[in-house]
Amino acid sequence: MDIAAVRESYCRQRAEDAAHMLALVRDLDDDDAHLLEQVFWANVVLEEDRSLKTFYAPLPARKKFNAVSFEAADTPPEIRDIGPYASLRVSVHRVLTLGEFDGPEAFFAALSPKNRKKLRWLRNAVPALGAKIVPIENAGDFDAFEKIYAAQFPRHPVGGPTNAAVRRIYREFHRCGRSFSFLLLAPDGEPLSAALSYLSGDSCCFTHLTRSRSDYDKYSPGYYLTFRMLTMLLADHPEIRYFFMGPGDYDYKRAFLGQPLAIYRLERRAWWNWTGLLRLRHRWRKELRAWRAD
Repeated sequence: MDIAAVRESYCRQRAEDAAHMLALVRDLDDDDAHLLEQVFWANVVLEEDRSLKTFYAPLPARKKFNAVSFEAADTPPEIRDIGPYASLRVSVHRVLTLGEFDGPEAFFAALSPKNRKKLRWLRNAVPALGAKIVPIENAGDFDAFEKIYAAQFPRHPVGGPTNAAVRRIYREFHRCGRSFSFLLLAPDGEPLSAALSYLSGDSCCFTHLTRSRSDYDKYSPGYYLTFRMLTMLLADHPEIRYFFMGPGDYDYKRAFLGQPLAIYRLERRAWWNWTGLLRLRHRWRKELRAWRAD
């Protein structure tokens, strides 16, 4: 993976998009910048020289925050200094280099035998049910997304400011022809799964994946929808080279060959933040044990 190219693709339009979308959500919350985190992820990026760059707000005034990096997450976690902060790798974001594959079948062939077996069955079984995939385009589609997202993640209730911000942002992406977002519907029209993503230059940023609990769970609706979106990108959008999967190390991201890049927790190195620094040291022990267990 060409890390420099991945970094350039990730950063190319993010600040411009975030500034544009920030204007759409300013009336929703006093701390409106945090509403963008659902779509644009961490505001802070760790540059190649280990300096800190922000996209849609100044460096957080808080004593701790996360920073996305473009360093491979393949070494033991350690606490390091970055300017006035102590840093520790606490998670990853994953990226799939779609440009490596010459179409959907080449991508399918690169998956593990176990995943290919499962997907062969899903490719036949889900359409045979009468389920269908439709783009998220209008208010009713967003209602369906919000209904199942709020049920899965109650901290983001229907009508709450975070979901309202996501709705406004993705309606704007749709208006600009850049939304790449879909619902998987059961035969009776009920939403089984929903995914939001948007196109940005030569990348696609995948920001939300949710599903409802139903009798169709055995068909892995979220997993199937993600696979179909990847194959649609490969078939219909050859200009898309990178599929940014976002923060969080979930099994489906590994299954779809996403490569891990580090996310760091930064804590201000100051006497008044000694409790935060102590927590960071405890977290280091936890992360080190997990890394050794892998």
